[in-house]
Formats: sequence, structure tokens, C-alpha cells
Amino acid sequence: MDDFKNDIIPWGSSITWNVDTNVEWGFDLINSIFAFVKDSIFWLLAVIAIWLFIYIGWKLVKADWNPEEIKKAFMNLVHIIIGLFIVAAAFAIVKIVSGLNF
Repeated sequence: MDDFKNDIIPWGSSITWNVDTNVEWGFDLINSIFAFVKDSIFWLLAVIAIWLFIYIGWKLVKADWNPEEIKKAFMNLVHIIIGLFIVAAAFAIVKIVSGLNF
């Protein structure tokens, strides 16, 4: 029986595995997917904001000096600007949190 054991594992040798502990086991793919989605969402919001500015400009031109319509258009403009600040703050928060290393 000892001969069989010595044939499988030669005397004086040992089995060692070299494990690379720096490998990020698939997190590169997940990080790249999240980065793509994050950037796509913010680009989509930027395109929507540009479209809304053009729409507000069209509403101001269409108002034809009607004070009620001009007031509505300017209130819409204020809401768009507030929304842009919220989006910019969200973008900054995402950049800060994604830059942290845990």
C-alpha cells in the first residue's frame, strides 16, 4: 500500500497551487457594464435637456407677447434648470462614489 502512495505523490514532494490574489474575478465586466449604463443615462438626459430648451424657445416665440404664455414658458424654463442641477448633482455623486475603493 505504501508503494502505491509513493507512486502517486513522490516522497519529499508536495502539491502547491499558485493562486493570484490580485485577480478581480469578473468585476471588470460588471464595472464596464455599469459604466456604460451610467454614461448612457447621463448622455440621454443631456439630449433631453437640449430638446427641452429648444421646446421652451419655441413656446416663447409662439407666445406672441401674451403675458400668460410667457410666464408659463419661463416657469418651464426654471423647472428645466432645476432639473439640470439635480442631474448634475446626481452625476457628481455617482462619480464620487464610483471613485471610492472598498
